[in-house]
Amino acid sequence: MSEPDNLRQSWGAIRKTAGLGTVRLHDLRHTCVSLLLDLGVPPHIVREIVGHSDIEVTMQVYAHTLPTRSVRPLAS
Repeated sequence: MSEPDNLRQSWGAIRKTAGLGTVRLHDLRHTCVSLLLDLGVPPHIVREIVGHSDIEVTMQVYAHTLPTRSVRPLAS
């Protein structure tokens, strides 16, 4: 895995090669957290994955999306 600084420095070329337009790394992080919550991953686990210092940070940023989401099982 790339070191964070290396990834940041290479992001422009990676993004261009992948055809991602103007997507920022932060946009991918936000999407990742949203998808994890959509899949029903408990917020305290999401907090650990993204490295928020406190569950309050995770909930303040993402809790507004939780009530309207419908979580479907991956397999029936």
